Amino acid sequence: MPTPTGAISFNDVRTEMSQSFNNYGFYQFSIGTVGDGTSANPIYTPVNVHSTQYTVVANTNLNAWKGYDRTLNYASDGTNRTLYEAFYPGSNMILFDLGTTNKTWDITISGSVNDFSNTSALSAWYGKFWKQNGGSGTGDASLVYENSSPYASGINTTINYSYTYDSAKGQYLYIVVYGGAF
Repeated sequence: MPTPTGAISFNDVRTEMSQSFNNYGFYQFSIGTVGDGTSANPIYTPVNVHSTQYTVVANTNLNAWKGYDRTLNYASDGTNRTLYEAFYPGSNMILFDLGTTNKTWDITISGSVNDFSNTSALSAWYGKFWKQNGGSGTGDASLVYENSSPYASGINTTINYSYTYDSAKGQYLYIVVYGGAF
């Protein structure tokens, strides 16, 4: 996605956050809120904390969105990536490009109790799972992993995920961390 160099509007941000309705919820955009209170049904696109422009969560100013790229992703090459805690009631995500070839992936998620002290849940999804215009997610999302109490004991788990590419779901694995309690 090219970095905008000119004017930016509320409508630009609404489009960037995958919303087709007119209730912009600008504060909710800025934290990637969980929406209706469940990890499976957030209304807004979670904030991509690995965007080249990550000032969105800390600042609801319209200018904070200039250069924000919710589609930034990583190759699935085995390199460790850091998740960041989300602000209540927000959600943060990072994306991994799984490609279009069917394959079995070993996905390791680990962290201490302290790493998840302000986290209510962590999940991995194949396909977009957030709502758009009050409906279901865009495409059929599949829940790959969920831990609803990482703050209690931390996480040290490896998921053996048998990936079958589906053009309706795309080629990305969305790792999402939710802040606070639902």
